[in-house]
Amino acid sequence: MTREEVTREKLYELVWSTPMLKLGEKFGVSSSYLARVCQSMNVPRPPRGHWAKLEAGKKSVQPPLPAPASNDLLSWSVGIPINFDNRKTRRVKGSNSIQMRRSRNVSSPHPLIDQTKPLFLKGRKRDNGLLYPSKRLLVDILVSEKALDNLLSFADKFFIELEKNGYSIDLAPNHMSLTRTSFDVCKSANKTAYTESQWGPSRPTVIFVDSIAIGVSLYEQTDEIDVLYVNGDYIPKAEIDEKTMKKYSRYNTWSTTKERTTGRFCLRLYSPYQSTSWSKTIEIKSLSPVGMATKLAKGFKRFATEISAQVRKSEEDAKQRRKEWEEEKLRLRAQEQTRRKQEAIETSHRMLIAAIDEWRRIKSIEMFFDEIEQDLASVSEDQKDQLLARLSVAREFIVAEKALDVINAWKAPDEVLLDMPKSIW
Repeated sequence: MTREEVTREKLYELVWSTPMLKLGEKFGVSSSYLARVCQSMNVPRPPRGHWAKLEAGKKSVQPPLPAPASNDLLSWSVGIPINFDNRKTRRVKGSNSIQMRRSRNVSSPHPLIDQTKPLFLKGRKRDNGLLYPSKRLLVDILVSEKALDNLLSFADKFFIELEKNGYSIDLAPNHMSLTRTSFDVCKSANKTAYTESQWGPSRPTVIFVDSIAIGVSLYEQTDEIDVLYVNGDYIPKAEIDEKTMKKYSRYNTWSTTKERTTGRFCLRLYSPYQSTSWSKTIEIKSLSPVGMATKLAKGFKRFATEISAQVRKSEEDAKQRRKEWEEEKLRLRAQEQTRRKQEAIETSHRMLIAAIDEWRRIKSIEMFFDEIEQDLASVSEDQKDQLLARLSVAREFIVAEKALDVINAWKAPDEVLLDMPKSIW
């Protein structure tokens, strides 16, 4: 994706000609992030049902682009995160979209939370009770069905309060190559039960502190508990009274441990940059979403500084590794060239020895025939004619190369080197 500058007029034209989801894919951002860009630039968006009405041949009212207010963004540099500033909520005449910066209508959910509950419920449920949504382009929340409403409500208030404190939160833009690190939701340090793979989003949820992103995961903690196996079910022992235990004793039962959700929530902040390891986990106890957001807002600058330091260290380490690798490649290349030259010399030497041996063989054949011709002087004429005929046949049978042909077939070390396969270095 190439970085480009999008004006209010251009964005207005685009959002009323292309659905937000497709337009977001074009710019490499989520549709919710693009909606907030529109809010920042005071660009009205199509209401719900707009595209369905057009497909059905019905009209849908398109409000005009209003004049920009003093605090409206006039252009958007695609690829550069927007630090959304505070602004009052307002509704554009003729549009169902609410234009806002930070101050939101109390009844209006955060874009990352709005309409997400059905997506979490549409999927599988892990053995430990955590939901495994079929969709992965979602806010980073790990939770059971029982606790889903509570954690979504907490996340909604928490995200809105963060934005009131001046921090934007959204799914990571594609172009930034941020990654969501895996982690263990189980409280037990030395758990023994088998753990299934847990759900993870395709793009991390991040808070932007200036240009630094901080990854955010909200999750319900799990823990290992003692359970009793009864007729295909694992029942927590804590839920079995003495009378029921006596009843179960008639069945084929056994005790074991299983990982189960606890109803306790945690917030995990982490560095989404590769080759960094910064993370911070906070257990959400009695602190309200507003209180937690206010408390964390004071530390985000420090967190961003710590992450930035790790990123710089990672880049310096990577630069040093590249330098060392380049030096190693030069050493290996020189070593390989020396080896190849030595191999070429040895090959050329073997070829020369073979050429000399071939010359000796040729000379022995010539000496053999010459000696026969000399000996023919001592035999009778009848035998001589017969032997000459046989000698002629023998010479035709043995085709001996000339010494010049033999030396011409030999290759010097430089010629051998040229014929060798190309080196990987």
